[in-house]
Amino acid sequence: MGALEIVVPSTDLPSIFDYTSYRAFLRDWLEAKKRIRSKFSHRTFARLAEQKSPSLLLQVMRGDRNLTEATCASFAKALGLVGDEKKHFEDLVLLDHFERSNGGQGKRPRFVPTRRVYQAARARVEARRDQRQRA
Repeated sequence: MGALEIVVPSTDLPSIFDYTSYRAFLRDWLEAKKRIRSKFSHRTFARLAEQKSPSLLLQVMRGDRNLTEATCASFAKALGLVGDEKKHFEDLVLLDHFERSNGGQGKRPRFVPTRRVYQAARARVEARRDQRQRA
């Protein structure tokens, strides 16, 4: 068994702040990761996330499985998310759970993303837009 890859933030990877669905983010992140490192696989991700099932990522992306609090934390670590990025990812998971349970009816979850998270997201989107316009 080879050594685990250390996750290093890359500008080639998508930003969690550009997403309102953590499942879409996972799909795009995996696709980008495979472009960067062609041998990156579901099994590699499972090892990074300290999960036993190599198919868990695929099942979550398809909507067959949901993330628990523990798996959410391990996914965030494997994705290289820290600080506000990790918080935004966790918020998207909570929002997804709310929307899937009872068709979004009932008591709303503790989903209160900080203003700072959205300000950071807006700044990041605007910076990318500026970069594209200059190119």
